[in-house]
Amino acid sequence: MAAFLATAARTVSGKIVGILFPIVTFVALGVQHAPANMGYFATGLIHGHVGTDLGEAIVWNLAPATVGNLIGGAIFVALLFWYTFGTDRRSRDELRHSQRLVRPEENLGA
Repeated sequence: MAAFLATAARTVSGKIVGILFPIVTFVALGVQHAPANMGYFATGLIHGHVGTDLGEAIVWNLAPATVGNLIGGAIFVALLFWYTFGTDRRSRDELRHSQRLVRPEENLGA
């Protein structure tokens, strides 16, 4: 979500806010993130005697976190953008028109 919002934002402050809110919310909720967990488990396994092994880490954390990330990404990111921007021609045309209103200097040749 942060990457989508940062890409959609037109100003630096908009990009910062677009990145800040999803990351802060993610951390505050304490949800699992598979790439971050891989770093934690790798560090723990390097030091040894952490109470778990690679198999347990994959089965009990990385696999469920990956499935949750895929489902969450599909629902909370893709579905939200699909709902916002629509699938019909009229919604897409309105979106293009609104972009011309925001930055008319970029569309002088159009």
